[in-house]
Parts: sequence; C-alpha cells; structure tokens
Amino acid sequence: MIEPNQLSSKKQKILIFLCWLVYTMSYLGRYSYKSNIINFNVADSKVTGLVMSLFYGAYGAGQIINGLLCHKYNKKLVLTIVCISCAVLNLTIAFGIPFKYFQYLWLLNGVCLSVLWSSLILVLSENLEQKYLKTAIFLMSTTVPVGTFMVYGASALFSALNITYHATFLLSGVCIAVAGIVWFLFYDKNTLNNKIATVKEGGEKESTGKNKIASSLIIMVVIISIFAIVCNLVKDGLQTWTPSVLVDNFPMLGNSLSTMLTLFLPVVGVFGSVLAITMQNKLKNYIIVLGILFMVAGGMLTGVMFSLTNSWVLAILFMSIANCMAQASNNVITSIVPLELRDKINSGLLAGILNGFCYIGSTISGYGLGAIADRFGWSGMFVFYVVLCIMIVVVSIVYLLLQKLNKKAEQK
Repeated sequence: MIEPNQLSSKKQKILIFLCWLVYTMSYLGRYSYKSNIINFNVADSKVTGLVMSLFYGAYGAGQIINGLLCHKYNKKLVLTIVCISCAVLNLTIAFGIPFKYFQYLWLLNGVCLSVLWSSLILVLSENLEQKYLKTAIFLMSTTVPVGTFMVYGASALFSALNITYHATFLLSGVCIAVAGIVWFLFYDKNTLNNKIATVKEGGEKESTGKNKIASSLIIMVVIISIFAIVCNLVKDGLQTWTPSVLVDNFPMLGNSLSTMLTLFLPVVGVFGSVLAITMQNKLKNYIIVLGILFMVAGGMLTGVMFSLTNSWVLAILFMSIANCMAQASNNVITSIVPLELRDKINSGLLAGILNGFCYIGSTISGYGLGAIADRFGWSGMFVFYVVLCIMIVVVSIVYLLLQKLNKKAEQK
C-alpha cells in the first residue's frame, strides 16, 4: 500500500530518468564547444582554452551559489528555463557568430547550467526512498560519460563527413531544448509536494532542516573539496586536450580520427561509475577510496608520458584508464557523498559546494593547462598531473593514519 506522502516505485523510477535525461543532455549543451576545440583554427591553445575557463569559472561559482539557494527554487520552471537558455546559446553559434564572441556566450552558458546539478540532487534526495538511492547514484554518474560520448561522437562524425562544426551546436541545442520540455511536462506528476522532507524506506519522512554538523565531518568535506579540484583538473583536462595531444604527437591521425579516439575516454569512464560504487560499498571510507583511485590514475598518467613518443595506442589506453579513475572519483565526490550524507547535510547544498570545487579544477584545465602546454609541451602537462596525483595519495595516507590514531585515543 503506497502512503499518500510516498511516490510509487514507477514514479520514482521516472523521476530518476528525468534527472538523468536533463543532465545528460546538458553535457551536449556544454561540450559542443569542447568537442570541436581542434576545429576552430586558432593557433594559440590559451585562446581556445580561455573559452572553457570562462565557462568553468562561471559554472563553478554558480554551483556554490545555487547550492545555497536551490532549496528555494521552483524546480519545474527554473530547470526548464535553464535548458531552453542553453539551447538558445548553442543555436546562436550554430547559425553563425564570430569566434571572438564565443567566450561571452560560454560564460553565460556556465551561469545557466550551474543551476542544474545541485537542484537535481536535491530533487532526488527529497523524493526517493533509500532503496532507490543506489540506482540514482549509478545512473546520475553515467550522465557525464554518456553525454560526452554523444557529443564527441557527433563532432567526430561531422568532421569525418566534412560537415561544419556548427552542426554539433545545432544538434546540442535541439537535444537540450527537448530535455527541458520533457522535464516541464512530467516533473509535477513524479515528485512529492512536500519540498522539505526526505523519503526514507517505508515512506517515513525526515526533516532536512539544519542540524549540528560534527567537526570530523567538516574536516572530511574540506579534504574532499580539495580533492575535487584535482579530480576535474584531470578529468576535464584529459577530455579537452586529448585530441590536441594526439594530433600534435601523432599527426598522421588527423583531426577527425583524433576526436574519434577521444571517445575511448568516456566509454571507459562508464566503468568508473561502477568502480566507485563498488569500492565505497567495500571500504566505507570516501578519502581512502579517492586515494586509491588517484594512485592508479597517477600510474597511468606516468605511462602516458613515456608513450607519447612511440605509441598512440598506449597513449590513448593510459589516458582512458586515467580518465576512468577520475570519473570514478568525480562520482564519489558529486553523487555518492551528497546523497549518502543526506541525513546529515542538505544534499543540494553539499552537491553544490563539492561540484563548485570540482569546477575550480575545470577552470584551470582550460586556460591553465593550455598555457603549460604552450610553454613546456604536452609532457609538461602530464608531469603536472602526476605531481597532483601523488599529493592526493600522500594526503589520503596521512588522513588514514590520523584516523587510526584518533580511534586508538578514543578507546583509551
């Protein structure tokens, strides 16, 4: 018997799909530029990277602001407006506008899309029973690789067919607009009216009001926030610059094939979603899970440095596995942590804060990594990556040791 304040299983599943659809299509709306970065005929990597950095800067700042405010939003109306706005910005480029204006359009795009993640996570937190949380965590973690695969696949196909890059922006604009319309039509039918409660197993309600947060939890969130910066610096940096890395080091591949090979990153990244959930279920410690993931990522990125001069096959393999580890880390940070801690911290707020820190890394990955590549070459960028991964592993080990010492002290 379904309680009046509990959604049916069917509606909860539909709601998860709606959130998945909107966020997946948003990746077409944001990566339509990124997936064509080698097709703009701009010689300086800093110039093309600046567009992404402006997007990521606006997106990251917006994440934190929207994390604080998302509980007040009319999710049906606001998220629909976001989707339509993103569509208009993409279609503006699709129908022709000089490259010098891209940075302003993508800055606005970052502002618009920054609304989505914290709001979607809060919608799921407020409306799902405990038994559907793992399903939501897994499916929402696939939005990034699936959306990335779709837009990079479309860009590679259009490039191979000698179709202008404007087609990618046209396709992306249409897809995100359709997602916004679907959200508007089906949101009310598949959500609860009570927006200040979390649904638990058996239809019980738990207030999401302010509770006192333990100092140990605050410390953990601070550490995870720092890790989040490196996570997206690696993840988005690889996704942005892999086509350029391949073209510059293996020119025989060409633009279209280099973009096509980049599809291995999101494809392998899907497995990162499963890996993150599996590791967290076994280890029950977010910091240790992230430390292990970055240890593997650091090893793979070291392999990239030694393969750039002799094998594009090994280079793309190592980059794909490193991206998988980064994707798994991103899943832990932006999905698993906010939803699993929903009884301790407002999920929308925590998701906004953590995703905001992620996009500090994303911001650096555009202009910053482009500048490093211009000065030190692509090998310099990968050295930078490896150093960051080592730092995360060291912090994780120190955290584990301090945690054990604290437990021993409490037992005395």
